[in-house]
Amino acid sequence: MTEAHRLLMTMSLLTQVAMALVLAALLFAFHATYRRDYLRLWGLAWLAHALSFAMTAFIVRYMARPGLSLTWWRLGASWFSQLFAYLHALWLFEGTRVLAVGPIAPRRRV
Repeated sequence: MTEAHRLLMTMSLLTQVAMALVLAALLFAFHATYRRDYLRLWGLAWLAHALSFAMTAFIVRYMARPGLSLTWWRLGASWFSQLFAYLHALWLFEGTRVLAVGPIAPRRRV
């Protein structure tokens, strides 16, 4: 992979990070206004998506170089990227479940 390809790929990933952060901020703002649990869960999901893509951009930009011997660092960064991707899917599904059937336990009312 040439340096130009690596830079283009990094910029593409960082654009997706920026859009995911905007979407997460909007969902958190809606949660603050409407107090719906699924909005908070979806906001967390898009925040996890942004973190996953940010970690991937870091790997592509700084660790995907020929001859670079950072095997354990690369493995750890990849592990965290995959963890955030898993959390993204988990929180999206949980938010959809909460929207469809409601929370597991009702909130206490004072």
